[in-house]
Amino acid sequence: MSRVGLIFALGVFLCGVAHAQPVKTTYEDERTARALEAASLKIDEAAEGKRIAFVRLVRQEVFADDELMPTVFNLLHRVTDEDVIIRELLIKSGQVFDARIATLLAETRRNLRALGIFALVRVVPVQVSTPGEVGVLVYTRDVWSLRLEQRLQFNGGQLDELNLQLTELNLGGRGKKATARFQLRPFEYAAGQVYVDRRLLGGELALFESGDLIFERETGSLEGGRVSMRLDKPLRTLDDHWSAGLSLLYDQRVVRQTSGGQLLKYDNPFTPEVESLDRQWDQRVVGASLGYMRQAGDKTRYRYGGGLGFSDFSAESEGPLRPLERRRVFPFLSVGGFFPEWRTYTDLSTYGLSEELRLGPSWSMRVSAPMAALGSTSDGVELDLAVSEVVAIWGDGLLEGSIGAEADVERGGHLSQLVYGRARVASPSLHIGRLVSRVDVFARRLGQGRQASTLVTLGGDNGLRGYPSQAFHGFGDNLARASAEWRTRPLVLSSIHLGGVLFYDAGSVYRDVQTAKVHQAVGIGARWLVPQFNRVVYRLDVGVPLEGSGLVLNLSGGSNQATPMTEFEDDLYEVDVGGLSVQPSGPRGLLQ
Repeated sequence: MSRVGLIFALGVFLCGVAHAQPVKTTYEDERTARALEAASLKIDEAAEGKRIAFVRLVRQEVFADDELMPTVFNLLHRVTDEDVIIRELLIKSGQVFDARIATLLAETRRNLRALGIFALVRVVPVQVSTPGEVGVLVYTRDVWSLRLEQRLQFNGGQLDELNLQLTELNLGGRGKKATARFQLRPFEYAAGQVYVDRRLLGGELALFESGDLIFERETGSLEGGRVSMRLDKPLRTLDDHWSAGLSLLYDQRVVRQTSGGQLLKYDNPFTPEVESLDRQWDQRVVGASLGYMRQAGDKTRYRYGGGLGFSDFSAESEGPLRPLERRRVFPFLSVGGFFPEWRTYTDLSTYGLSEELRLGPSWSMRVSAPMAALGSTSDGVELDLAVSEVVAIWGDGLLEGSIGAEADVERGGHLSQLVYGRARVASPSLHIGRLVSRVDVFARRLGQGRQASTLVTLGGDNGLRGYPSQAFHGFGDNLARASAEWRTRPLVLSSIHLGGVLFYDAGSVYRDVQTAKVHQAVGIGARWLVPQFNRVVYRLDVGVPLEGSGLVLNLSGGSNQATPMTEFEDDLYEVDVGGLSVQPSGPRGLLQ
């Protein structure tokens, strides 16, 4: 079958699936209505001005009698304790229901969802028999908290990348998270753990801790490890006035620069011989940071603060190729702001469940000043800047434009710059689905000693499905990529949401625009969501490159959408430019 014929057949199939979607009320609406009926309650559409008589919790187990999943498995899960929910509530009985209370109901809902332990959350005003009074129902349904999460990337019959995580999201019903994880790459693998306690000892502090060991794949010998810890007093609500945090990091490993599963080579420029040396080195990073932040404002929330940071980077190699060693001891100041406005969507990062996106402008700036007098390698100034605007369009459509920038000036005039730009758009939901697309660009100017060691890659692992992981690469180069997906509406069978996508991906790693070569791929994907197990979608994509001869299929899959459209998805990558979370422009994960 030709590529054109394959694409046409896939399009006909998906259009047929999409046309069959009968969507009137969502699965979440139906489950909330059942919870209200079981509690003999009705939503109060005229709650304004009434006194809150009660706040009632309705906690449901993972599996329900009227759904496909057997309820016997509820015996293996402990329902979230009441006090875990109560400590997140921002309203109480005796208050008068007004616009501010309605805002606090929405914030309570967002905070409960952010815990990641519930499949469904609704907080609604309900009718009571006494005139002038209203009740509040807090409805939660637990998610199955023990799960195996994965991300994989195949190139033909070869496994390019494998990430596995066995996670308990809700230890003992207390909202604490414990993870055992494994990552496999062509030349190494890592095994480790993560522990997250958002309410340490039931108080205001939050603890995030992780540790991993890194092994050489062929011999199984230990070659490094990573330990990190962060202790925060976070901003939990819009009315919190301050936060503080301490973070520590130790990371030692062998860095190998690869592309398409192969170790890259280089020629030593300081010798007359033509050599083929491995692009790898040993490196060690030690870091610490202590910071404080204030929050203020009403219609616009402002955040400002400062602190002190430390980092020490060292590298060793048999040849001349290695990053510059650098020690930084620096005070820093930060300022930012955003509009506290949210809107509910149902099929951007998830698939048929409600999710709330923050709209309007947001911005942040941070200035750091490494000082030789404090022990830094040299004096310098570092600037991080991020600006973003998110707008609701055409009903439930979405438009976002964002810019992130970093600049680093050292004594002697050495300047490094990184600028990132992103545009994303989601069409309104139609009977046959929704079109989503994004375009983003990384532009670099690197200072002395950084160009040769900064690997930039593009492939199936970061936005170009249809190609192997890190299929295309450059050193200190720019990167541009674009994706478009037609996502069908979910077909809901009992509680299971099923659907598909058609996608087009394109991108290039380039030094200048005139020499850029654009690589393209098309494909089809399956999407499914089982709310009892996860709020995020699972995916399986098959891509076809639009270059070369013959028909080559590449398989990729895992949790979450392949084309990120929300801040929640961006944060999962744990990579930022100027404070703006982004899908990375190179290798990522513990092994990079």
